[in-house]
Amino acid sequence: MKKRYKILLVFLVLFILSISFIFLRPSNIIKREDAIKELAQKDSKFLDCNGTKIHYLDQGKGKTIVMIHGLGGSHRNFEKLANVLSKEYRVIRIDLPGFGLSEFPKNRNDFVQIYDEALYIIINQLKLDSVILMGNSMGGMISWAHTYKHPEKIEKLILMGSAGYNLIEAREQAVQFSRFQFVKYLTTKGLPLFITKKGVERCYHDPSFIIEKEVIKANKFWNVEGNLEVFFKLTQTNDFPDEAWIRKIDKPTLIIWGDDDKIAPIENASKFEKDIKNSKKIIYEKCGHMPQNECTQRLANDVRLFIN
Repeated sequence: MKKRYKILLVFLVLFILSISFIFLRPSNIIKREDAIKELAQKDSKFLDCNGTKIHYLDQGKGKTIVMIHGLGGSHRNFEKLANVLSKEYRVIRIDLPGFGLSEFPKNRNDFVQIYDEALYIIINQLKLDSVILMGNSMGGMISWAHTYKHPEKIEKLILMGSAGYNLIEAREQAVQFSRFQFVKYLTTKGLPLFITKKGVERCYHDPSFIIEKEVIKANKFWNVEGNLEVFFKLTQTNDFPDEAWIRKIDKPTLIIWGDDDKIAPIENASKFEKDIKNSKKIIYEKCGHMPQNECTQRLANDVRLFIN
């Protein structure tokens, strides 16, 4: 009996300490203006999207590639690939509204329309007549939806570990426990670094590609004021583009998938290849959810061949 009492007491103490850590720890939330000062780069620019400031980077010259990150990501997700491809192409990396350094429009939850509008306004304000859209994960979904709705400006499409099928199930797989309402209250003072690191670890096959300073930056982007609120709204939404749109896309499409993608099912690569008539699928061995970081040189070569 005494032994059982001691065990219960230990668990109670650990529980109290855990709750104290969560609610009494210093806030990790970063004011947006401070985040811009600290995290913006020399090529950072902002434009107005119906009263909302959108952050993007514009590098290089030539054919234009617009890169769109996934859920919880930012322009940093394409840093390595952009540094390679911007030597030959114009590369534009966008922070989607509510992520990175971009604001999110007030009093709106129509995510499909918000992200489509943002992409449309960016392409038109920058006077881009023809672009190659490249999207990773949720960014892939935004890319194919935009290609369906606005094919006149899209020359080619590149999808990497893209969302597209069984989207409610895919969302739950991507966010896991974060979809539960109580988690929102546990992160009122920001997302702890160790949770960000766990999320990053799911994106890679080879842990040596997980760079500590990049994890720290990713954590700071998560904790820019307002960004976590947008993320939690996305974990609850059922506002998705129509899967049937995929079959109506007729643009040349390159489909890239890692064989160890723990977030986007590898069988979806074959579904995209079947549904998009003019498409080509390439599977990378020993690669996770972010081939732009784990297979940078190979991906750059495949992109060059696809474009040229």
